[in-house]
Amino acid sequence: MRRPGAAHRRRILRGRAGVSRELSDERADRSSESDVQQDPVDAVGGARETTSSVQEEKVNRSEHARPAAKQDDVARPRKKRRRSLIIGAVVALLAVGGAAGVYAYDRSQAAQADESSMPKADITTETIVRGDLTGSTRVLGTLEYSGGSGIPSAMSGTITELPETGQELKLGSVAFRVDNRPVILMHGQLPAWRSFEYGMDDGPDVRQLEESLAALGFFTDEPDDTFGWPTATAIQNWQGEHGLDKTGEIEMGEIVFTSGDVRVGSLGAAVGDQVGPGADVLGVTGIDKIVSAELDLKDQSLGVLDKAVTVSLPGGTQAAGTVTSVGAPVETEGDMGPKVRIPVTVTLDDAADADGLQQADVSVDFASETREDVFSVPVSALLALPEGEFGVEILGADGAVEEITIETGLFTDGRVEISGEGLAEGQEVVVPSL
Repeated sequence: MRRPGAAHRRRILRGRAGVSRELSDERADRSSESDVQQDPVDAVGGARETTSSVQEEKVNRSEHARPAAKQDDVARPRKKRRRSLIIGAVVALLAVGGAAGVYAYDRSQAAQADESSMPKADITTETIVRGDLTGSTRVLGTLEYSGGSGIPSAMSGTITELPETGQELKLGSVAFRVDNRPVILMHGQLPAWRSFEYGMDDGPDVRQLEESLAALGFFTDEPDDTFGWPTATAIQNWQGEHGLDKTGEIEMGEIVFTSGDVRVGSLGAAVGDQVGPGADVLGVTGIDKIVSAELDLKDQSLGVLDKAVTVSLPGGTQAAGTVTSVGAPVETEGDMGPKVRIPVTVTLDDAADADGLQQADVSVDFASETREDVFSVPVSALLALPEGEFGVEILGADGAVEEITIETGLFTDGRVEISGEGLAEGQEVVVPSL
């Protein structure tokens, strides 16, 4: 919001101070001013009207008395004294859950400018907001499909059919064909390492086969580790569904097990290629998109299972996510030497948020601290006051600007928590006009 205010245009040169570890001593700076120049501009508050009692009152708000004028200055026309020059270096302020870099700068050049050459600018304001303020730690990550493995052939022959890259293979789907014999996808944590037939030893691979046949609607008993007639009957019904000979047995290589539905990420062979046992035919991933990121060791407390996070996707889209995996600390090489990091995996709450993205660089915000029901303003609204204090300028309805001393709290995302007497939601604070 912009409002013209001729009486306050000169105030634009008042610097927006940030958080500086050391501020210039105002009184020492004044006492060192031995060379009084002709009508200089006030370095912080702008030019003063010498005949205005209202402006004199603002000048006298400082708790420190001004030193008496030198005797030889009495004979000269009254000179305007300069307020302290706030000189600071850029500093990094680490607030819990985020970093806010704010600064104070040298305004001596502006203080010495002639009033007639000062830029004429309107006052720019922002509104004091009341609500919750959350600090966060941001880390870089990579959006990609979960998992990643290969599906080999367990038979020798010629590849006669392959899926398309990007195609999803579900339970019961044909993964590929060798000599026109289908290789069918089943679900299970263990790989297929033997044929399924009467007389085979009990084992967990039998159970996961029966579980897959049950999910497909062919096995009706309770899955167990034993291959029995219910298993053979279910296999016969399943073979009939695919136009295969109803033998009640499954030869090695006719099925493959994956932990769930998969997506074809790459092809390891082409139609017509000769393959043998162990040759990778497909490269697959999970169908879910995940974000892989790493936390610094100092931020390991943020890596908590089921913790809610915010993922910033390309194009500015914000997506909600949840931490689904936290790994053990690992040492990685960086520009400054080895560093210990904590790998974390984030799953998007709504996979549709990443539609159209197969892989992308993203950022993840881990909430670290929340301050409830507080006032906040842009960091640029802060003024550096003497004695290490901070203030803001409130623009009243009548166009008058009042300086209020405040205390700062949490810094995050370019905003800062403030508190102090005279503050209210909806008030307008003066910010730099760029």
